[in-house]
Amino acid sequence: MTMDPVVFRTLLSQLKKKFDGMKIIGDAFFLNQMNQTNMENEQDVEELNQLWDTYEAFYNDYIDLVQTTLPMEDLAPPQSRELDAYCNEVMDHCATMRKSVQPFVDRFQKNQQTRLGFIFSSDNSYPFFQSHNPVTSEDPGCQNTTQNTLH
Repeated sequence: MTMDPVVFRTLLSQLKKKFDGMKIIGDAFFLNQMNQTNMENEQDVEELNQLWDTYEAFYNDYIDLVQTTLPMEDLAPPQSRELDAYCNEVMDHCATMRKSVQPFVDRFQKNQQTRLGFIFSSDNSYPFFQSHNPVTSEDPGCQNTTQNTLH
């Protein structure tokens, strides 16, 4: 038995409205926390990663709620395609947020891998550091773990 189109439309509209409100608040909170995170502080970055895990879990839980409220087996093909497209849209938004976070996490991890840690800028552009005999990681004789040395 398929779901009545009016019931489907009403439930989907309510779910979208609820999610849009939560998304605005959640995104603003997460981006604010990200902007306040000191990427040179391991504890701050760990807290940001934990916040991201919570944020991502929220998206997954929301998709579960949508699929529980509107089970695919109760939907006609046009409705199931619309619901599937909506769920993909929600997860695409989550992926877009992840792309916003990843450069910050990558920068932190890069800084942690250098011997001099936090004193490097994101592009190692401090004027008193200069590349000296750059060695690629593919070089089997590579013993230098940093790409910059003091002169």
